Amino acid sequence: MKKYLWLITLGYLFLVVLSGCTAALPQASDTDASPEQSGTAALDTFDSTPSTSSSPVNDGPLVLISNSETVSKHGPLDLTFTNKGDVTILIGEAYTLDFYQDGWTEIDLSDVSFSAVGIIIEPGEDYNYADVALPAGINLEAGRYRIKFKYADEADRDFIYTVSTEFNLSG
Repeated sequence: MKKYLWLITLGYLFLVVLSGCTAALPQASDTDASPEQSGTAALDTFDSTPSTSSSPVNDGPLVLISNSETVSKHGPLDLTFTNKGDVTILIGEAYTLDFYQDGWTEIDLSDVSFSAVGIIIEPGEDYNYADVALPAGINLEAGRYRIKFKYADEADRDFIYTVSTEFNLSG
């Protein structure tokens, strides 16, 4: 019976991570902690001012970097995930997008669908997520954006992390 309960729990977590369902996940304000304080919390821990580099902000073993500081509205985003930890990472293709204008504001992506593809990143490995399509049908203005992904590690699948990176969107 324990085996079935564990499998059901594992399946539920996998679906939550893959679907990008943030309603079931804990939410935090953008000013909970500075990047220097992040590293152990499961909540979003972002500084409220945009960085001037493509340095990632994260609260777990996964690092995310945008391979271009500036992206065209019509061009895809090229990202690289790096697993700096010693556990296997489970992540999906769903993401959230924030826009910076006197503070970070999350863009409503509720009408956007994502593929339910699971990505496994082993310790020490990189995963290049090339051609990340920006949401079609949503008018994104030029400016500073932050893309965020939720993920879990294989050792503790109940602990959900967030990883993000920033980029500029040109007209």
